[in-house]
Amino acid sequence: MKMRRYAIGALGYIGDKRAIPTLETILKNKNEIDYFRGDALHAIYQLDRQLGSRYAIQYENENDYLKMMSSAIKRKDAWLLEPTEEK
Repeated sequence: MKMRRYAIGALGYIGDKRAIPTLETILKNKNEIDYFRGDALHAIYQLDRQLGSRYAIQYENENDYLKMMSSAIKRKDAWLLEPTEEK
């Protein structure tokens, strides 16, 4: 599970928009774990801010993590576009 989250995050970080269809599939699948869906939304936003913002509006009333990610995107929080560092 941890590796999958890293992989989803990496897709947004590397900046290759060819990943968007795969990320959209994860985001739209209600059978996916919420963390995966939220991570996919974050990665989409990193790749295409306009598309990510549209999805943020669409998913703003979902479960906790996806809702939090949607709110952060709508606020345009700076951390969304910065790589995270493990300490």
